[in-house]
Amino acid sequence: MKKLIIVCLVLFSGNAMWAQLQMGLRGGVNFQSLKFTNSDTQGALDLIEEGEFSTGYHAGIYTRFHLFGLTFQPEAIYTRMNSSGVATISGSKETVDVEYNRMDIPLLVGITLGPLRPYIGPVASFNLADISDFEGELKNSTWGYQLGLGIDIKKLSIELRYEGPISDSAKNIVLDGTVYPTDTRTSQYIVGLAYKLF
Repeated sequence: MKKLIIVCLVLFSGNAMWAQLQMGLRGGVNFQSLKFTNSDTQGALDLIEEGEFSTGYHAGIYTRFHLFGLTFQPEAIYTRMNSSGVATISGSKETVDVEYNRMDIPLLVGITLGPLRPYIGPVASFNLADISDFEGELKNSTWGYQLGLGIDIKKLSIELRYEGPISDSAKNIVLDGTVYPTDTRTSQYIVGLAYKLF
């Protein structure tokens, strides 16, 4: 009898969770900025200045479900990023261009306050390809965090987020065939729309 009760509870909990499961599409624009820390101990690389915010875009899918009073939202998002900076090498300024594609997997947790959903969570990013002055020096995977606010209007959601880095994106940069050690990290502001399919 106890086993039957446990099975019924598990099935009921599972059905309740699946009843609240949502899936949909989301996409939008992102505004990236690169931050460099000079790790060049030999002194040839004098300074790398952070570039202005550049615009990229993202698109993907999300799922959302409610459990124990919390909202969970795992996603799979393709992100196109590009940015730039200025490196001073022995008194000469060089533009640092960065353009790459990655797959982002945010795992967000939040609460629902009427139409508002504040949330926070980690994001794993996997580099797909890059055309930049890193020339293959970008890491295959990095970790960051996202925090933001979702605003739900029927089947549409407006998503406003900030993403900060936990790990660095690259430890070296290649300019004119010379490798310079740096600690490069990416942050971005994200503005998007989501559409609930079901």
